[in-house]
Amino acid sequence: MTRISAILGPVWLIISGTCTAQQLVNNGAYFCTAEIAGGLYYNQSSKRWQSSTFQPDHKFVVRVHYLETKEETLAEGITETYGYYEISITESGKSFPSPCWSLGGEHVGKMDRYKQIDCSAGVRDYRFNFEYNRFLETYVIGYVDGRDSNDDTPSISGGTCTRIE
Repeated sequence: MTRISAILGPVWLIISGTCTAQQLVNNGAYFCTAEIAGGLYYNQSSKRWQSSTFQPDHKFVVRVHYLETKEETLAEGITETYGYYEISITESGKSFPSPCWSLGGEHVGKMDRYKQIDCSAGVRDYRFNFEYNRFLETYVIGYVDGRDSNDDTPSISGGTCTRIE
């Protein structure tokens, strides 16, 4: 009996560890606040684009819902396990969430072992890391369209997310 326990005990730990490790982040919601921001702006007096520090003011709730785990082959003999999540973003003061689409155009985000996931909602692109509770947000409209105005100024911001449910 002790011999079987000694053999099956470690096997059980491996199996149960594998099951819980599949879901990289638990379902839930995070309140995110931009804390730093910068980007480009058009200086009307010098007629040139310049770098700038912006006032960070973006606040939102991101919800993650686990769907499944898949193993993918990256190269011959190299595989990676990804968690797939449905993600939505609700802007502060709004009642309705927007889906956060993966870069492949699906309504499902792919999270790697570093608990990092990329997605786009509206005209903003996001990168979340739920291990460190940080995010990056980019807005890349403007400048390259040839219009010299501050109607659309590309920017990047970073901030933190706090789990709320």
